[in-house]
Amino acid sequence: MPAMVSYSHRLKSGHLTCYLNRTYHVLTTVSPEDSGAKCDVHGNAVTVSLDYLNPFRDHKQLLQISILVDGDTDNIKIGGSGEGWSVRHIPLPTPGQLLYREIVKLATVVIPMGINILISRFAQKHFGIGGWEVSWRAAPWAALILLVYAIYGGCYVVVTRKTLRRFATGRGF
Repeated sequence: MPAMVSYSHRLKSGHLTCYLNRTYHVLTTVSPEDSGAKCDVHGNAVTVSLDYLNPFRDHKQLLQISILVDGDTDNIKIGGSGEGWSVRHIPLPTPGQLLYREIVKLATVVIPMGINILISRFAQKHFGIGGWEVSWRAAPWAALILLVYAIYGGCYVVVTRKTLRRFATGRGF
């Protein structure tokens, strides 16, 4: 039986509106520039109108809109509509979120190193195995140290994948 293939089409026009919490001086940038998007600023609302948009699933077309305002953007609201497409707002991370990420990165290096120092000191004190000794009796301790790094590396990969998935689904950081 032949395979059924569905061909995608251009999605119809629509608009995206960004509501700011008060009126600001606004500069907008739409990328790519040949997208045919038109930006209008009315009070505290910035509306971007689109003539067409190709489906992301088939054509991987993205429209990135950057809005530069001269004030606070904590309470921004994004809305949009168009036949067959939707809007996804991905806010930039806050300074607290960026600090948390850096602390987690540092902890993924410092904690395993601390555990491994404790393991090697224990092996040296109780079994006389030096830090640079290469022997069969040192192999289990080396394997234990590698296991600690593997566990922490695996945890780091899982957390990073979850963060990337949240970013890709539009739930932010």
